[in-house]
Amino acid sequence: MNQRFIRMTILNRTDDSIEVYTPKNAGVAPPGDYMLFIVAGRVSMARYMRIQ
Repeated sequence: MNQRFIRMTILNRTDDSIEVYTPKNAGVAPPGDYMLFIVAGRVSMARYMRIQ
């Protein structure tokens, strides 16, 4: 039920994948499942990701 906006640094990007640096502080991004959106001024479909 919680919503968070977490700015992540892009490490590598290709036409079909993206690699990001996630926060090390578990208080900012606790382990669990997240929906990842790319916010770049247009509609973005979410992808599920898991932070362990």
